[in-house]
Amino acid sequence: MNPKPILPPKKLITVILLSLIILSGFFPRAYHLNFPSIGYHNMKENEYIGEALFMLKDGDYLHRKLFRMGMDELPNFEEYPQMPILPWVFVLLWKIFGVKLWVGRLVIVAFSLGSIPLLYLIVRKLCPNKSLALLSGLLLSLMPLGIFFGRNIQPEAPALFFLLFCIYFGLNWFDDFNLKFAVCSGLSLCVSILFKFTFLIGIIPLLGIFPFNKLKDRDSRNK
Repeated sequence: MNPKPILPPKKLITVILLSLIILSGFFPRAYHLNFPSIGYHNMKENEYIGEALFMLKDGDYLHRKLFRMGMDELPNFEEYPQMPILPWVFVLLWKIFGVKLWVGRLVIVAFSLGSIPLLYLIVRKLCPNKSLALLSGLLLSLMPLGIFFGRNIQPEAPALFFLLFCIYFGLNWFDDFNLKFAVCSGLSLCVSILFKFTFLIGIIPLLGIFPFNKLKDRDSRNK
């Protein structure tokens, strides 16, 4: 009598596939990770790098300065309303590892790759189809815009990461209106818009799937 083959558990298979998807997204984002920031498409990147360099040089972490349009220094740059969170992070890391461009880009890559399992969890929360959730993660890992914004030193990748956290906790909150999920969702949204205000648009889909029928129940209304 031949013994039955021992198959790996489904959860292990899912973890392996998701890990491979994340790995497939890492290589195109890590390509030329330390390549100089030059060209039209790196103008935004140069602004954030300049802010961090001036903070490191002057020790002034509240006022933004940068190199722009051939000028040696553009003081009091206030064009962006959001907080300079990325320059603060880069200054901290550069004090540890030295001023290296790949350190800053690696932060963005980490946020971008972290969005892949979050998107998987969101899709799994919305529908029972595990294959669709894995496909969503694969598309995010390989989409050209996802790769571009997932490696350039810009706030979009971390803003998306925390927005996906907001959506995930929001979906959990819809289940039983547990206060801890509402708090986690709100805090995640706050961090997301601190990186970039326009990511407030991400709450519109949540309004579209809010379980308004549950509000007929008194306990749900109280929560």
